[in-house]
Amino acid sequence: MSEIEVMAGSRLHFGLLCAAQGKRWHYGGIGMMLDQPQWHIQIGFNQTSEADNIDASDGVNVRISNIVNTYRRLHGRLPAISVTAKNEATMHAGLGAGTQLTLAIASALQILERQTSRRSAANIAEDFGRSRRSAIGTYGFDHGGFIVDYGRSLPENEQIRRLRFPEEWRMVLMTPQASAGLFGETEESFFGKPDTLDDRVVQKLETIVEREISVGLDSIDFQLFREGLAAYGNLAGEFYASAQGGIFSSPVLRTIARWLEKQNITGAVQSSWGPTICIPTASEQDAEQLIETIKTHASATSIDLRIARGMNVGATIKSNVDDNQRSFG
Repeated sequence: MSEIEVMAGSRLHFGLLCAAQGKRWHYGGIGMMLDQPQWHIQIGFNQTSEADNIDASDGVNVRISNIVNTYRRLHGRLPAISVTAKNEATMHAGLGAGTQLTLAIASALQILERQTSRRSAANIAEDFGRSRRSAIGTYGFDHGGFIVDYGRSLPENEQIRRLRFPEEWRMVLMTPQASAGLFGETEESFFGKPDTLDDRVVQKLETIVEREISVGLDSIDFQLFREGLAAYGNLAGEFYASAQGGIFSSPVLRTIARWLEKQNITGAVQSSWGPTICIPTASEQDAEQLIETIKTHASATSIDLRIARGMNVGATIKSNVDDNQRSFG
């Protein structure tokens, strides 16, 4: 039986920069890929029925069905398939889960159908209405790493810069339970406004990216990276504060972040619309100690805590179709 197995991580986005159209940083920003939360999808043709069989949680089941049906509409008849979500990433948490799932399913279907001319991740995203602003999640699916996106106004070959995230560093993720960031019509309404970032703010953000964050990654200077990332997140977050109630969208996480600052634990940054925020640490041990500290807060029982590694390679696709096993990177 032909079967495809896809493992794709999550995407952090530290703030979309809405510079004026035609200028550098128009829908640019910075982000990175994580190994957790992870999608683990198995997909093959359904040999026992003429109907699709999708084994996933209710919400993800609907999403996968929509992806498959959109694929059929775009590419013609597709035999009945069987999909199992062995592991699911968190939806609407600011981790780019919807884009990663879409790219995973559509990429697998191309291989399953033995297509000789396959759509790139960027083309797939366009087909499915994904990554219409930021290219970080799409590029990250193929290549992983820490990604600087200079924006849609630049030529494609000048838009992306990829840096390696140090293997020993970690990201501690805090996600409120039963909570979601802005998405759908609410998000579209925000970006439908004519507001853009002031040129002086854009310049400050660019200086932080080039002189602190990038240098910190290249030289493996954790302190420089952490301080730069926090400064970027705070400054970029001010643009979205009116829409989400503050730099952090979750009231619970706002409280915890302020409490941590009083203990000289800084560096919290929100990913996309949140509600997930992350704090970089220099090692696995530091990450574990941070989680133990967070657990002592009265609100800790209402949040999910996770330690994630930076993922410096793209999604892994294993296949027994034409020996197509590969790991992007």
